[in-house]
Amino acid sequence: LYRDISIYMEVARRAKIVCADQTATIGNFASVDQWAASRSTNRRRMTEGYADMEERKRHLKEVVPSLNEKQLAYMAHSHSLSDQMDQQAELCAPHYTTTCLFKNVGQRFNDY
Repeated sequence: LYRDISIYMEVARRAKIVCADQTATIGNFASVDQWAASRSTNRRRMTEGYADMEERKRHLKEVVPSLNEKQLAYMAHSHSLSDQMDQQAELCAPHYTTTCLFKNVGQRFNDY
């Protein structure tokens, strides 16, 4: 499938921004550095969890204070969905067969 040339030009423009400056953001998307810093919340997410979305946002804001409200809400929601998918995938332990994963994760969540 081929797209209009303007699509490729926009993708190239965004790639140049991100590759040249990992602190750069495009619109309301987090920068590479912000995303990497947010991954440091994984250990807490896996062990302690969060009481609610507001607690998740507060913790992300502590770890990555440069996030604006829209970025914070998106990232917190994304982490929440990831946690749900992990819980569903754990139902397939210890073998994690494709059939089981499709049954528990693939039908309940959209592919990214």
